[in-house]
Amino acid sequence: MGTMESTPPARWADLPDKPIIGRAVVGTTEKTMAFRTYKNATVASGVATFHLTDDGLSTGNALYTEVFQDSVQMIVNDALASYQMSWAWSNGNKTLTVTANKLTTANILTGILGQAQANGAVVKLCVEGR
Repeated sequence: MGTMESTPPARWADLPDKPIIGRAVVGTTEKTMAFRTYKNATVASGVATFHLTDDGLSTGNALYTEVFQDSVQMIVNDALASYQMSWAWSNGNKTLTVTANKLTTANILTGILGQAQANGAVVKLCVEGR
């Protein structure tokens, strides 16, 4: 019984299924040349503001020409509390404002949500765009 030997492709062009670098799937649409940005912001007055610009200011140049708004992920790492968060884009998709409310046990049990501001909490953001 003979053995089958295969030789790996010598060049990128010879690969049968080339991986796409910088690819994101948004809904059912594939976006190419996408990249992720990770940022942290401390919540003040219940709000964390992220500027997705080259200098981190609202007046800077946008990092993205298109922001995948359904690929925004936000996390608050606090073992003692849960958070309710909402977000909105402004300034031509250069500024993302996150409203973070701390949910206390009493509020959850009574069904009243978002009564305490999450001041001092750190919101970690992951967003994709191109």
